[in-house]
Amino acid sequence: MAGGKFEFGGLVQTQAFAAGEPLVRIFQSGRSPVWFGPAASAPPANRFDAPNGQYRTLYAATSLTGAYVETALHRPAGRIVKRSFIESRSVAIVHPTRALTMATLHGTGLMFHDAFPALGTGQDYNVSRAFALALYEQFQELDGLVYRSSHNDDERCLALFDRVAADALVVTETTPLSDIPDQVDEIMVKHGAVFDTSAPVLPFKDLMWQEGVKIR
Repeated sequence: MAGGKFEFGGLVQTQAFAAGEPLVRIFQSGRSPVWFGPAASAPPANRFDAPNGQYRTLYAATSLTGAYVETALHRPAGRIVKRSFIESRSVAIVHPTRALTMATLHGTGLMFHDAFPALGTGQDYNVSRAFALALYEQFQELDGLVYRSSHNDDERCLALFDRVAADALVVTETTPLSDIPDQVDEIMVKHGAVFDTSAPVLPFKDLMWQEGVKIR
């Protein structure tokens, strides 16, 4: 990294994902599972988003566990997950119609790219976004990058650049997470996470009416 910008000297370590290889994505039910974010004019939100809208990103994983920990277990306080979050999400199996060339950001790829594990697990997203942008700009053949989940480093996750056309990703199966409770519960237990089973908090005005306090 020179002058505040990552330079790779024309060398990149890659791995291929074959056409038809299944990728797993958790998404908000009722919306398309194939979505590159952030939305137009919205600021970057996730680890490898473009700093200033140079590209958009679709996140996926190679297993249900990887997709789950990177969404449901990404930012919960004390590993407590709101059940309403799960009830509003579905899981999709997505297959690329062509081979994908992905930069390797784990294993030997960390040293090869003169990177470090914090790019995949640290909380300073400015660094990881600059890294991803440098890969995007310096290697036109790259479709994205592969990294280890920050919550379970057994799991491989993918960040796809939007140079992969949306119609090159075919959805073959979608399932509400509420329809696979046994699998969800198994993942939760393995990661020491629990659901918040408390009743929803009513709006302040409704609470006051229940207590007999009239609000003007």
